[in-house]
Amino acid sequence: MIPRLTIYEKALIRDIFKAFLLVMLILLIIVFAMKSVKILKEVTEGLLSTQIVVEMIGLEMIKVIGIIMPPAFFFALLWSLAALYRDSEIVALQASGVSLKRLFTSSLYVALPIAVLSAALTFEAIPWAQQAKEELKAFDEARSDISFVQPGKFNEFRNGDLIIYAEKVDPASGRLQQVFVQDRQNGELGVIKSEEAWQFIDEELKGRFVVLASGHRYVGNPGSVEYQVASFDEYILRLNSGSGLVGPQKTSAHSMLELMASPQLSAKAEFAYRVSVPLGVIVFTVLAFVLSKSEPRKEVHGRLGFAILTYFIFFNLQRVGERWIVQDVVPHQIGLFWLLALMLAIAGIVMFFDSVKWRKLRQQLLSGIQS
Repeated sequence: MIPRLTIYEKALIRDIFKAFLLVMLILLIIVFAMKSVKILKEVTEGLLSTQIVVEMIGLEMIKVIGIIMPPAFFFALLWSLAALYRDSEIVALQASGVSLKRLFTSSLYVALPIAVLSAALTFEAIPWAQQAKEELKAFDEARSDISFVQPGKFNEFRNGDLIIYAEKVDPASGRLQQVFVQDRQNGELGVIKSEEAWQFIDEELKGRFVVLASGHRYVGNPGSVEYQVASFDEYILRLNSGSGLVGPQKTSAHSMLELMASPQLSAKAEFAYRVSVPLGVIVFTVLAFVLSKSEPRKEVHGRLGFAILTYFIFFNLQRVGERWIVQDVVPHQIGLFWLLALMLAIAGIVMFFDSVKWRKLRQQLLSGIQS
């Protein structure tokens, strides 16, 4: 039976939730900026087309939402509790009969739903978004686009094997006019001059083609006098060299059931990582209560700094733990539970040094040294 919440507990839950939303927003903005820069860099390098930029950024954001929820909740809870200690509200609450255990239970009313939501996103959204991303990139590799050809400039396609130059573009139809094309196929260099060009997409072949109209084609090797010359009414070139097929799935695109059934250690490592994400919400709820403790009206920056450092250590050890599972250094049955246990051990050590028992022991040790 869920105990009735006091006004103070409701206020704490409300403050934690507000802080969580604020931290989530900040982290999402940071991640959005990082992912956007990375994807736009791939566009400028010709690895992606501009048509799928929005979709790619959206899929990347879906992949990280569940992952950034645990640190967002940790920092939100940490800041809310630190504020209560700084303003002596914890002391007032304890004097009113509200124990830290009761406050911890109240915080779980926020932590547990966030852990469940994080698990749902991590277990389901990551593989779905990764698979959609691979399919989108595969289809993008199987097509190119001349709608972004700039008049008066040489535009490269197929990694430089196809170069298109257009004198101008008809603004009404979008067709290129007075077109020059250099095309390299099977080691032979072809040069084409045509009056205009346009493109079309073949859905069956999953590719984009360009139609050159009313022109001439010259085939030969530079420095040789042997050239083949042909005239045409229409000549069709494929703009891409991709197959449009999705390659082998990455481990991150596998569902939880597939990861569990797979004998590969990389799958076991991915499974362990996904499980550690929502469990980390509960573990860091404990850590937040331990690390937020401070004396009234004293700064808590030192503890906050240690808490942030602890989480970044946890975050990096997650990836290290994955590699250890892949390398069979750590049995896959253990997964990343050792890391969660390590975080709880840190919480236990901090609690011990905050306890009255340690203060008495320290005084005895100091007295023994002085005597």
